Amino acid sequence: MKVQLIDVAKRFNKEWIFKGVNLTLEANKIYGLTGINGSGKTTLLSILSHFVAPTEGEVNYELGSESDLRQSISVASPAISLLEEMSVLEAIEFHAHYKPFRNSLNSKAVIQLLGFEKHQNKLLRELSTGMKQRVKLVLAILSQSEILLLDEPGSNLDAAGFEFWKGLLKNNSKDRIVVIASNDEQDLAICDQRLDMMQWK
Repeated sequence: MKVQLIDVAKRFNKEWIFKGVNLTLEANKIYGLTGINGSGKTTLLSILSHFVAPTEGEVNYELGSESDLRQSISVASPAISLLEEMSVLEAIEFHAHYKPFRNSLNSKAVIQLLGFEKHQNKLLRELSTGMKQRVKLVLAILSQSEILLLDEPGSNLDAAGFEFWKGLLKNNSKDRIVVIASNDEQDLAICDQRLDMMQWK
């Protein structure tokens, strides 16, 4: 299982965000994308997620399943909004309908992992930003996906939240390609290899 980027480049208007990305990402490793704001971390994640096309180059996916590529990728990002008129439980059940959870987890088990038994019937818009971030991370990390992309996963989390998502990831990173985009040392501490976006400027 691997993802290979060949001469990948991205341009917005006349400005090149990055050029000449040649990279092979393999399973059972956690990669950290680093670089100053505006260096292209989130853009490269968007290309890996198959949501944004590169201006040049190509991305090849060699995965273990033959399922739809969109089913093989899960993402958590500050740019992705939750459906805030849903309750926590409704959001989890809605997500599971389209992308099942790993290890055949059901919605009740996911609620328990979150520690949200008392909050399961609250609307998402009623949650704090940190609680919403936990929900986003749980939905992505626990999805039955071969590629896991996390953009600034520690944003809006307190110390307990950091420990929660890192423990969750450690228990659910096997047989997956994991990429974390962040400049926060707490986010990056879990990574096996760091990739500085500035090398592709």
